[in-house]
Amino acid sequence: MYAVTDRFFQAYGAMLAMGEITTEGFCRELGVDKRNFYKQRDDHTRRILKTHWLTHVVERHGVSPKWLLTGRGDMFNK
Repeated sequence: MYAVTDRFFQAYGAMLAMGEITTEGFCRELGVDKRNFYKQRDDHTRRILKTHWLTHVVERHGVSPKWLLTGRGDMFNK
């Protein structure tokens, strides 16, 4: 699961760098307190990440589910 968490935060960083999201807005979309989001971001061994976070980035932000779960292919759907 840590590999999926790592990729989730790689995608988050890419979306942030592209200006697609802000941390505040992203946390609001996810329905998560920023403090918990930062705790998970800073320590991937924590068990704060929820499956709906993964679904959210796939459905709303075009992250490839194959890449997110396996690390294969492109980060974003074309």
